[in-house]
Amino acid sequence: MRKEPRVILFLLPSLLLIVLIVIYPFSYAVYLSFTDARLISPSFSFIWFGNYVKVFTDPDFLVYLKNTFVYSVGVTLIEIFLGLALALALNVEEVKAKKVLRGLMLLPLMLPPVVGTLMWTTIYAPDRGPLNYVLSGMGFQKIAWLGDSHFALYSVMLIDIYLFTPFAFFVLLAGLQGLSPYLYEAAKIDGAGKWNIFRYIILPLLWPTLMLVLLIRLALALGSFETIYISTKGGPGIATMTLNLQAYTNYYRYYHAGKAATYGVVLWVIVFVITNIFIKQTRRE
Repeated sequence: MRKEPRVILFLLPSLLLIVLIVIYPFSYAVYLSFTDARLISPSFSFIWFGNYVKVFTDPDFLVYLKNTFVYSVGVTLIEIFLGLALALALNVEEVKAKKVLRGLMLLPLMLPPVVGTLMWTTIYAPDRGPLNYVLSGMGFQKIAWLGDSHFALYSVMLIDIYLFTPFAFFVLLAGLQGLSPYLYEAAKIDGAGKWNIFRYIILPLLWPTLMLVLLIRLALALGSFETIYISTKGGPGIATMTLNLQAYTNYYRYYHAGKAATYGVVLWVIVFVITNIFIKQTRRE
């Protein structure tokens, strides 16, 4: 029993750090969401669920919600699929220049998201961008990739896929290299083909790593900001507007701190529910 106070003393700095960095900001955001606080006014009053009513009754709320889910789920699944495919391809001993190819995969991951997004906005440029230059040379019409509501969201998703597929690749490659090669050899001796080896050996053993990558990338994609803001600022119109970007817009453009906090809390609840579902599912398996 005497050791308990000492343990608490050792944990106290970490607990204080968690309170200052995590619990206090979140609690303050929840507090603001129940007020009509504005940046241009020092005084505010409680309106309780008034901001939540405004957010959920906004005719464009479903568009923000749809864009958030299409963007986050789409980029996460594609990144995991590409990352796994590349990891499987570069985990084979027969592949020449494996180290060079793995090194090249590091390049997008080393780019800050801001720099990578600016690079892609140049590629997407309607008149002088290399993408439209190639397409026009092939006889296709030029496309306003970030200015057309039909293409804008998918164009921004491509930027995210380029920047973060290497993350999925390296984590899954590490998981593959942790598997015993004797499993493959035993399966080959028993006459198993490549598909059966992947389906019955690699995939089940790699499943916890896949779930980890899925959880991390989905949580980060739900809160994605830089890529969307720098490339489209939520436009054209609201074609790429997400919950996270709407929180920013309400805070810095309309100075409505209470409503911005409400969008943040709604997004947090979504992330919390989804991550807990995945964690419980992973524990069961």
